[in-house]
Amino acid sequence: MRYHIVSLVAVFLALGLGILIGTIMVQDPDVLEAQDSLIKQLSDDLKRLDAQNAQDRERLEAVRALHDELESWANEMFPLLVSNRLFGRQIALVCLDGAETSEETVAIRETLSAAGALTRVVTFLRPVSDLLVWLEDYSFGIDSSPNRNSDTSKAALVLAYSVVAGYDSVLSGQLVEAGLLEIDGPSDSSRIDSVVVVSGPNSAVLPVKTLVDALGEYTVLLVGSAFRESEFKPTSEKADSSVTVMDGPKTIPQRYKLVMSLAGGERRLGSR
Repeated sequence: MRYHIVSLVAVFLALGLGILIGTIMVQDPDVLEAQDSLIKQLSDDLKRLDAQNAQDRERLEAVRALHDELESWANEMFPLLVSNRLFGRQIALVCLDGAETSEETVAIRETLSAAGALTRVVTFLRPVSDLLVWLEDYSFGIDSSPNRNSDTSKAALVLAYSVVAGYDSVLSGQLVEAGLLEIDGPSDSSRIDSVVVVSGPNSAVLPVKTLVDALGEYTVLLVGSAFRESEFKPTSEKADSSVTVMDGPKTIPQRYKLVMSLAGGERRLGSR
């Protein structure tokens, strides 16, 4: 019991000594001066940061105002920049895997219309591979064929010319009746100047490449993140395909690039 009393006394003595030392230090003029100096410095730094933040906010608002002004100007000038750039040209717009409702497709259709193009929209309701299999079975009898790769290439060729170029309205109609695609615009055409293919969220590159290869020497513009230009080089030695890959035209410069890419191609589908 005696030892416990001694321990308690020692604890209280230490506590009292600590309080005494703390009080002496707080009353020390040098310590008080250092504290005041630190508080003043922190206060000045905070005021400078507030002033800098206010200036940054003003600059940001000015940049936003300038951006809005330039964007408004670009939207007004864009129709004039592209007016008649594609006048009379017929464009086949191929929408893959639900791409017909995407912002990119809407922007492309508006852009082509502003440039004076005649657009024929072909919407694939099923993946390209399904259409190729359907055409293989329909046209070539894939079950008895010794060369499936050859039949796939032939099917892609039929798809390219019958549906994309619109040479065979009967076959296109059968594909529509089978629920494999939809066509908005002329079902047939004497010529197509260019083909624009828009990727969907689940577009598979290989069957799309087979379709692009079947387009041979003609101008093709691929739009969407699923495409890489290196993957769409023509495989045929005789092919002279003009294949361009670009992201979705979300800005005025990108939409202008789309128009100029199509305007620069002199080759026409249907005229070798």
